[in-house]
Amino acid sequence: MRLAAFLALGLFLAGAAGASEAMRPGAWEHEIVTTAKNAQTGETMSLGTTKITGCMSKERLERPPLNDDRVRQRGGSCTPATRSSQGGVDLWTLSCVVEGKKVDMRLRMRASAEHMTSELTIITSDRQGVAEVSMATTATFKGACQPGMPGF
Repeated sequence: MRLAAFLALGLFLAGAAGASEAMRPGAWEHEIVTTAKNAQTGETMSLGTTKITGCMSKERLERPPLNDDRVRQRGGSCTPATRSSQGGVDLWTLSCVVEGKKVDMRLRMRASAEHMTSELTIITSDRQGVAEVSMATTATFKGACQPGMPGF
């Protein structure tokens, strides 16, 4: 479960800024609701809500929202991400192997210049079983980046 949570934050926040060409560079406030699903029982459990504001640069916004930078840093590898769009919603998928675990990620995203909603699902599987973590994010543009504001 820790690996899935790490990948969720590391992959998504590192690249979520790259969510869409429609999003404006600047300060964005993200509210992220994280849940885990027990693969054996189907029961879901809340892992909490996080609210963060950070600066999204033009360069970050041009990157794909799912990328393998963090996976490669941990010695893993990924197949190239795929993207499809339908009705204003982008669907990104990425499959990786990291620390002996297979990791499949699916990201559904709708973005405009000042608002973004997304759902990231990460499914990890290994000899011990399957874990699923989901992150539902709502992001709102807040204006210009401020000095000392963290970058995404």
